[in-house]
Amino acid sequence: MLSRATTDADPAFAFRARRTLLLSVHPDHAESIILGRKRFELRRVRPTIGPLDTLWVYSTMPQAALLGGGLVARVHHERIGVLWRRVRLSCGVSRTAFRQYFAGLESGYAIEIDAPVALRQPIALTELRRRVPGFTPPRSYWYLDRARSRDAHLLRLLEPVARTLARDEPPHHRHPSAGSTRRV
Repeated sequence: MLSRATTDADPAFAFRARRTLLLSVHPDHAESIILGRKRFELRRVRPTIGPLDTLWVYSTMPQAALLGGGLVARVHHERIGVLWRRVRLSCGVSRTAFRQYFAGLESGYAIEIDAPVALRQPIALTELRRRVPGFTPPRSYWYLDRARSRDAHLLRLLEPVARTLARDEPPHHRHPSAGSTRRV
């Protein structure tokens, strides 16, 4: 049986440390996420993240830049038809594109994103490579881990913005109109 969403009460996430995820996203979708217009990022495979985890949005070519981040409100896992009804107004794709993306699957995932924060100045790939030794953009996503040198450099670079995200109220306590993007 599929659950509606992963929540704070979900035992799988109750005692684990918060995670940080770097997502590679097509430029149109990346901009929409950071501007708060696209609240759901669709995935065929579930990343191991949960409520209040941090995600960073890297815009793929031709933009090739880190644009900002946000907090994970929930990860929805549902049958394709049910998932479409839940996310259709804020997933940034047509019904046809949605069905093509999830073709061959009975269920899919949607990461619900809250509290988007845009970097004042996106960090271009060339700058990321200069400031973060060994940086290469993820193909889909990867988890940032302070124990890895490359990730530690990137996390230090993003620390001021991450502190801003950490001060936000938990997504389920925010007023629905509080979804506007901030620049930091």
